[in-house]
Amino acid sequence: MFFKSKIIQYMNNGCLFNNLDINNVPKVRGIYLIKLVKKFKDITILDNTTAIKIHNGQDMIYHNTDELYDKWLQGNREILAIGETDNLHKRINNLAKYSLGEDVPHRGERVLWQIEHWQNNMFEIYWMPTMEENLKFNLNIIHREEYGCLPLANMRP
Repeated sequence: MFFKSKIIQYMNNGCLFNNLDINNVPKVRGIYLIKLVKKFKDITILDNTTAIKIHNGQDMIYHNTDELYDKWLQGNREILAIGETDNLHKRINNLAKYSLGEDVPHRGERVLWQIEHWQNNMFEIYWMPTMEENLKFNLNIIHREEYGCLPLANMRP
């Protein structure tokens, strides 16, 4: 499949999310991917989260878990999220803090923290410095063309 072959080229720096040493992530522009570890063949999406439940009066939980699960079944079941940032270190650090319930400026990929047992080494995170513009957008469009939807934790290209 084209998407999988295109995305593999970006997986050159990474680790289990739970083993992330933020000091290894550079403070440069780049792309990051969150991937389900191969040994996990299925997921359960909960109506709860380990992250922030309410922010500025807004419910941060996705309650339509059946719809999210259907999206996961339809899409590439390995790549859960594609992100792009001007500072990989800051963005991934905020992502990690947010996953544990810290109120940091990070709302993307929040459905990940509703996946049951995500803390049990279910996720790998990869990053790659790049100056290429709109790479996240382009990869999300390729995913949508191939699978009919975006990756599970991406709500917009």
